Amino acid sequence: MGRYKKPYSLYSREMKNGQKVYYYRTYDEDGNRTSGISTGQTTLSAARSYCDKLWKKDELVPKKSTTFVELAEDFWVWGKCKYIARANTYGKKSISPDHAYTERGYLVNRILPYFRNYKLTSIKTKVIENYIISLKAQGELADGSINHIIKILKIMFAEAKRRDLIYKDPCENIPYIRSKGKERGILSLEETRLLFTGNALDRVWDNDIVTYTFHLFSASTGCRRGEILSLKNANVHKNYVEITKSFGQISGVKEITKTKESRLVPIPTITSEWINRIKGDDPEYFLFSKTGGITPYPPILYLHCFIKLWRRLELLPI
Repeated sequence: MGRYKKPYSLYSREMKNGQKVYYYRTYDEDGNRTSGISTGQTTLSAARSYCDKLWKKDELVPKKSTTFVELAEDFWVWGKCKYIARANTYGKKSISPDHAYTERGYLVNRILPYFRNYKLTSIKTKVIENYIISLKAQGELADGSINHIIKILKIMFAEAKRRDLIYKDPCENIPYIRSKGKERGILSLEETRLLFTGNALDRVWDNDIVTYTFHLFSASTGCRRGEILSLKNANVHKNYVEITKSFGQISGVKEITKTKESRLVPIPTITSEWINRIKGDDPEYFLFSKTGGITPYPPILYLHCFIKLWRRLELLPI
């Protein structure tokens, strides 16, 4: 029977101020003795108690501190992120590829540049607070977007704590910022006329008939963007369209709508007339498309057009 080997040994060092502090040495996973590690204690009994607690928690050997970059490597990456896999297995709400894509965009473009050089253990609550204050001061993001970033950070650091990468969650007591919010409403009758009547196709939409019809359809039916993008020629009838599917930036065509219910949506006569101008003959081709129906209208182009549209609308006389 082998000789029992104590999990650690203690010794003292005298500091420059004359105070005595106890250090311990232990063994790494390969059985090699570590260098001295300070207990921060000034009495033998306190040092022994400190080490016993570490030993019971299997924390005598300090773990290499994980960096934020390492935590972020696969976070929100569909098919690789362990958090997503667990959420979709045990969580009340599942995470879709499109949602993961959006969160990954925030992480890569907004969060990672700030925290790239940090170790997780170096990120304290004050660091998070300073980051949020800097986002607010820059004035580039709406309050809702900043709160969305806070939510992502809360998820990531809670996950880091769950994996025992950190002992304390720095986001635990971080509140969401006070959002002033923006007044939202629907287009006025005058604004609607500016966008869709007279010479609006040329004056507002640069003679882009597909984009014009897309937004006319959206304004006159209230359908979701993903539902409109999924429409094929076969879904279009004289006075109505069949909404049976949806479309996502990453997932592509999804066989169900966001509400998981199909429905028939009536369309005004003027909208129907414009749809007939762009509708193709092949029933399986997409209705709104920049590739002759082979692929749906690009979601990113929709977003850029929407931003451009509202900027232009502010300049148009009403």
